[in-house]
Amino acid sequence: MYRLIPTEDEARDEDRTVSGSVREQSEFMDDSSTTKKSRLQFIKDKLKFRPSFLSSTSSCGTHSTTGTKTKGANSTGFTLPKKKKEYLIDMLFVKRLWEIFRILFTSSKVAWLYISMTIFCIVNEAIVYYVGTIPSKYYKVLGDKDSEAFMKLFVTSLLTVFTAGFLFYRILYMHDEEIDNPTVVSRILINPIVDAVFYKESAEGYFRYLHVRFRQFAEPITFSRGEGEALESANEMLELVLKTQLDVIHKELPLKFLQQCVSYFGSILSYVIVAVPIFWGVYDGLPPSDISAVISKVSFVSMYLTFQFTKIIQCTSDFSDLAGYTSRLGQLMEALNEINIEMENIAIDFPHEEALSRDTSIRFENVSFTTPTGDLVITDFDFRFEVGRSTMIVGPNGAGKTSLLRAMGGLWPVSKGQIIMPHEYCKDVIFIPQTSYMPYGSLREQIVYPLTDTASSVSDADVVRVMKLARLENILELIDDFDYTYTHDWNKMLSPGEQQKLAFARLFYSCPMFAVLDEATSSMDTTSESEMFRQCRLLNITCITVCHNPRLERFHQQKVVLDARGGGWSFVQIQEQDQDQDDQDDQDGRDDRPDNSSIARTASRRIDLSLPEDAL
Repeated sequence: MYRLIPTEDEARDEDRTVSGSVREQSEFMDDSSTTKKSRLQFIKDKLKFRPSFLSSTSSCGTHSTTGTKTKGANSTGFTLPKKKKEYLIDMLFVKRLWEIFRILFTSSKVAWLYISMTIFCIVNEAIVYYVGTIPSKYYKVLGDKDSEAFMKLFVTSLLTVFTAGFLFYRILYMHDEEIDNPTVVSRILINPIVDAVFYKESAEGYFRYLHVRFRQFAEPITFSRGEGEALESANEMLELVLKTQLDVIHKELPLKFLQQCVSYFGSILSYVIVAVPIFWGVYDGLPPSDISAVISKVSFVSMYLTFQFTKIIQCTSDFSDLAGYTSRLGQLMEALNEINIEMENIAIDFPHEEALSRDTSIRFENVSFTTPTGDLVITDFDFRFEVGRSTMIVGPNGAGKTSLLRAMGGLWPVSKGQIIMPHEYCKDVIFIPQTSYMPYGSLREQIVYPLTDTASSVSDADVVRVMKLARLENILELIDDFDYTYTHDWNKMLSPGEQQKLAFARLFYSCPMFAVLDEATSSMDTTSESEMFRQCRLLNITCITVCHNPRLERFHQQKVVLDARGGGWSFVQIQEQDQDQDDQDDQDGRDDRPDNSSIARTASRRIDLSLPEDAL
């Protein structure tokens, strides 16, 4: 049972079609009042945007929205906010960074590595300081010609250098492999870079997404003659990426300038520091050997401090990048937390096993739901999908047919009512969209998907039988090894009609109680389409079908008609004469095809694949 509580940030009502998306983009591109330069500046000024993923064509349905363009959307299909948000080093940054650290330090091993590295750093600094003062001692003992002190100093310094080298190796290894410890130095120099890096990462991410989208819909774009619009959109986004990268370079210039100044000024600064007390006569009373030792010691300390300060300045660049990445990761984590909170509002309860034998239907009890924008989809939908009574769901575009299936599958929340599903939901109900997902793998794995780990238990005879049921004998002739993993995309190897038949082969293998079909035969010819529904009837699979083809009514017992105006719906009983005509068609079809009447759904609702060859 789904008791679904709606939230504000839900998916949109339905996916737009590709042609609608291209037409929508073309309208934006053809706007005479908006030049290319002004559009680009608009995107640049409002760069904090997110991709409107639901504007792309979905492979799970044919329902389309009203086609109204989202306010603030540019030609690339991204939604832009009304106001740009600044990303700085503030309490929000500290909070997000703390959440990231909590994830990084979930393992005690990682925490101890950080602690060990810190201890090594402290010890290393002390030893480095001691090693740096060794040359001044050599000045002293050599000036005094003390051989005994020289040997003692030589052994001590040798051991110290080896220890320092070991600690440096440990710190360097741990730093590269495990952790990154940037240091806060200059908030004034870092904050502008944080903001610029954030927007650069955003622009690059959406630029990559745009190319993936063009690749996914290359054929529909070509059919729609939208190559020019796609090229212009890609060029605009590329120009935006280049501008954000240039912005990062400009804002990093002061920081880089400071780094270089400190690096090159260090060698001069050491002599300036030691020259001041010498020329002021501070060391006039010391012998020349002691003055040499002081010069060496002061030079080392000043140069070492300059070197460390240079490293700190260099870390500011990494820290500015860290702040930008933290903002991006923080937004992702916050979005995931919001999704988790929304999922907590969804309670899934199943009927008791004793009641399962009395009620194996899918029940909608006064279900109502709306789009995220508040548009009404369906109101008070109260209906029972019963086993043995296949149902068609029809209605105009925008009526909410696919939305109804999404609610049935638990993908969409409802604002009122509840949906009661069978107890063994995954086995009893299988959804087949218009374009099914075809993972990389063998034919055997395609048949058992998504239970690919059970592929080894399916014999070659099992594969042959379900493929013949789906009328895919031509595929069997092309494949010699059912376990050969194809590196090519199955969606490219098979035609759209063959892909839909392969989805039915999965259905015939699983043989569930209900098959929810969303335009699942739209790419098949009429004969193949009728054959798929005949096989479902012979295997006692109850179909819940979303389609526009009136010829399929003869394979169903009832029909639900959705009204796009106001969320209304109605129920229609399909006349018996249509069923009688279909029975005659079935009898005519049996004259020239094998008898499948002996194939029945077993207790586990799985095809008896051990039947002899002549049974099919």
